[in-house]
Amino acid sequence: MDGVIYDKTEAQIKEKTFGANETITVYVRKAAITNAENSVNDANASSAVMKSVTTPVASATPVINGESTFTGDSTSVTITAAENAEIYYSTNGSDPVIDAEHKYADAITVTATTTIKAVAVENGRIVSAVASKLITKNTSPTTQPVNPPTNNNTWTGPSTTTPSTDDKKPENQPVTETETKADGTKVTTTETKAEDGSVTAKVELKNETTGVEATVKVAKDADGKVTDATAAVTQTSADKKAGISAATVAQITEAAGTKAVEIKAEIVDESGNTVCRLTANAEDLKAGNKLKVLKYDSKTGDYVLVNKTTYKVDKDGNLAMNDLKRASYMVVTANEAETFSKQVLKTVKVETAKKNVTAGKKTKITLDDGLNMANVAKITYKTSRKSVATVNKNGTITTKKAGTVTIRATVTLKNGKTKSVKMTLTVKKAK
Repeated sequence: MDGVIYDKTEAQIKEKTFGANETITVYVRKAAITNAENSVNDANASSAVMKSVTTPVASATPVINGESTFTGDSTSVTITAAENAEIYYSTNGSDPVIDAEHKYADAITVTATTTIKAVAVENGRIVSAVASKLITKNTSPTTQPVNPPTNNNTWTGPSTTTPSTDDKKPENQPVTETETKADGTKVTTTETKAEDGSVTAKVELKNETTGVEATVKVAKDADGKVTDATAAVTQTSADKKAGISAATVAQITEAAGTKAVEIKAEIVDESGNTVCRLTANAEDLKAGNKLKVLKYDSKTGDYVLVNKTTYKVDKDGNLAMNDLKRASYMVVTANEAETFSKQVLKTVKVETAKKNVTAGKKTKITLDDGLNMANVAKITYKTSRKSVATVNKNGTITTKKAGTVTIRATVTLKNGKTKSVKMTLTVKKAK
C-alpha cells in the first residue's frame, strides 16, 4: 500500500491513516498456498489488482466570531460554518470532542480569559481543521488614538499600544497587546515564544468603518525570520461584488511582517451572507498583475476552470472580480493557469481509438473518464463521411453502410482552450 509491502506471514494489520483528499494506490494479490507437505501450489496465486482510493475532502474550517479582547463582565461568541455543517467546540483550550455534550447550538457567553476551539463536520466529509480563538478579558484601561481616523484606505499614522496583561510575563506564556491604528483599525496581537526561541503569533484586525476583519497567523524561527504566514479575512461588500482591496492586503502584510502571505478572504454582503470565498497570495496582488481564477469543486475536491476572464490588479493595487458567483475560488497567476490548463488538456482522450460495428447499428464515441467534466464548456462531434455514419450532438453514432469513417470530438474548456480527438470506426456490411 503506497509502496509498503505487507506479507501474510508477518500477520500485519493492513491499516494506515491518511489525511483529507489523499489518493492512495493499493495493490492486492492472492499468494500461493503452502500445503501440509510444504509444497507450494502456484495455481492458487493471482496477479496483482490495483485500485486507487481518494479519501474524502475535509470539511470547511469554522469561524469563531466575537471580540478578541473585552472589558466588563462578559462577551458573547458565536461560531459559524458551512451550510448544514455540525459544529463542536471546547472552552478549555483542548481540541473539541465530537459528541452531543460539545455540539454547538447557541452563542457562548465568556466571562474570563478563555481559548475557544471548534471543528465542523459536513455530510460526506471528514472533520475540519481546528479553529482557535483566544478571548482575553482586559481589566486595563485602553487609550484612544492621538489623531482622528483618516482616509479609510490608508494604513499609516501613529497608534497607541496598551498591553492587556502585566509587564512581567511567565516564560513561554502568550503575551497579548492591543493597539488602535490612526484609521480606526483595532489590532490585537498574541505572541507565544517556545523554548527553542521560535515564535508563533496571531494578529487580529478589525475595522468597523471598512467592514474588514482579519486573523493573521505567523510563525517565526529563533532568528526572527518568518517561516509561515496565513490570513483569514472577512470583508463586507455593499454591492455584493468580489475582490480584495489594496488596504486590506497592506494591513495583512504589515501584520505578518512579510508579503509571502496566503490570504483566505470571505466576501460577505451587509447582511453577513457569503458572496464568495477567495484564496490568493499577497505577493501576486501587485499593481498591473494579470490573474486568473480556479473554482473549488466540492464533489471531487479538485480545483477546476471557471471562465476566459483575465483579472488585472489596478494601479492602486485593488483586485475586482465582479462576475464571480457564490463559490470558493483560488486566484492564480496567468502562468499557473496556463500550466493547469495544459494538464487538463492532457486528460482529453477517447476511451477507444478504434472500433468495429455492423452497418445499421448504433454506437458512441466516449471520452476517457480521466477528464473532469467540470472543466468542460462544450463538446462538438463531426463525422468524416456522412454516407457511412452520422454522429449527433451527444456523440451517438448511427451507421449506414460498410466503410471506414473518422469520428472527431472537439472539447472546449471553460477557459476557451480546445483539443480534438478522434476514433476510427470500421463499419462492416450486415449479414
